[in-house]
Amino acid sequence: WAPYQACLTAREEHHNKKQQCDSLQGQFESSACHLATKQDEVCGCHEHAVNHFEALRTNFSVGETVRQHIHESAVRMECYIDALVSNGIGKNTDMHRCKELSIDTSHLEIAYGLVPVVSGTCPSAPPCSENWLSDEYSSGAWHDKAPAATCAPCETIAAGTLAPTEAPLSAPAVTDVYSTSGAFMALNKNTGQALCWGYKGGGGDCSGMDFTGTTDVYSTNYAFLALNKNAGTGRCWGHADWGGACSSIDFSGVTSASSNTYAFVVLSKTAGKGQCWGQADRGGDCSSIDFAGITNVSGGHAFFLAWNAKTGRAQCWGPWIRRSQCSRANLIGVTDIAIAQYSFVALNKNTGKFLCVGHLGRCSGFESTAVTDVYSTGHAFMALNKNTGKAQCFGNSYLGGSCSSIDFSDVTD
Repeated sequence: WAPYQACLTAREEHHNKKQQCDSLQGQFESSACHLATKQDEVCGCHEHAVNHFEALRTNFSVGETVRQHIHESAVRMECYIDALVSNGIGKNTDMHRCKELSIDTSHLEIAYGLVPVVSGTCPSAPPCSENWLSDEYSSGAWHDKAPAATCAPCETIAAGTLAPTEAPLSAPAVTDVYSTSGAFMALNKNTGQALCWGYKGGGGDCSGMDFTGTTDVYSTNYAFLALNKNAGTGRCWGHADWGGACSSIDFSGVTSASSNTYAFVVLSKTAGKGQCWGQADRGGDCSSIDFAGITNVSGGHAFFLAWNAKTGRAQCWGPWIRRSQCSRANLIGVTDIAIAQYSFVALNKNTGKFLCVGHLGRCSGFESTAVTDVYSTGHAFMALNKNTGKAQCFGNSYLGGSCSSIDFSDVTD
């Protein structure tokens, strides 16, 4: 009898211990889910910050390269001028020396530093996943004799114990995708639903917004504009300095809109009215522009172009391009515009002819007929004939202005 009693006691103790262990296991898994949620938040915050940093570094690095080339050109030009005005007999030698001159641009190099990494693994293995079960349970020497109970995935924990996550749009529901420098917007125009992600301060948060009836979406570097032309309404979000605040804008009667890196513009052809917002010195102020008769608006890096395709009258505003250069341009019949940082190319697809205006707008010597499409970087242009596969590039050769070695045959887009 004594052995039997001992067996019963042992079974009861084992049962009680198992219940205690199972309860502790549940608490452990619940805590692991909370930890995973917080770690994902940290990882997401770090990812957003890195994306923002990389976007800024990309923008700055382009300017850094340009400044270095400008400095090299200026020093070399100064050397050539000194050689030309000198009275010495070794001008050819001096000119050759200027050509081969090694120019130090180290003082124009920016040290961006290293991006700190998040400690641990991002993302970590979620609780109850195969790797997690192996790390926490099955690899333990005790597991064979005291196996863990069935793991409860995070989704089964009582509602409210974990931070809610927004259900993403399913792929077939998305009709259009847009972006700023640090965020995306996926829109379903049929339902008015949208999902935004990325840098929240740059347009990555559109939660709670209703996009029903949205006809067009535009973006600057850090803000979005969703326009409903039919209802005459618009809404903006993102960084206010980049156009993310537009409550003072009247969208009734708006027929077209555009954006550059820093600002937005909307046009009402019927009323001859244009409105701009964003950074005032980079296109966000168009109070001095006469929009009467304007049929089109287009934005580039930091300036806007408005023109009348019938009369050819054009106006520009923003830095780095002279208004007189635009006012002298004849844009009759222009169908497409490609804008760089200091200039633009205007194309008439009906005739295949294009013209260049501004600092990089010297396209003499290029065949300006039979062009089907024009494109731009911040510092260069490409004029393409898709029918023949022939392309011409001009502008800064370091930033896309040279493409003579590229075969564009069979290019469609």
